[in-house]
Amino acid sequence: MTARRLADRLQCDASTATSVIDRLEKRGLVRRVPHSTDRRVKVIELIPEGCALRDRVIRHTTEHSPFARLDRESRVRLHALLREVIDSAHPAGEPTAVKDNTDKEQR
Repeated sequence: MTARRLADRLQCDASTATSVIDRLEKRGLVRRVPHSTDRRVKVIELIPEGCALRDRVIRHTTEHSPFARLDRESRVRLHALLREVIDSAHPAGEPTAVKDNTDKEQR
């Protein structure tokens, strides 16, 4: 992912994303590598330590989430309701930062 795309996903300024990337790079969690087709662009890549931290954070938040007590059907219903709220808050065609994983198995 590029810094620009990360900024878009986080809905923040590019300078903020760059600052976050700089800190992650100093901690040895990511690295900047040349883009495969555009040498002016750097791609932000998780290195093994970054992947391990990401996995621990996901596992921790999943296990300690108040939604973890809900069964799959309840989580799917909740997701549909939240999607409805998000979609009603944004005009048609305007991108949102929330990825729709309705078809994928919910954790």
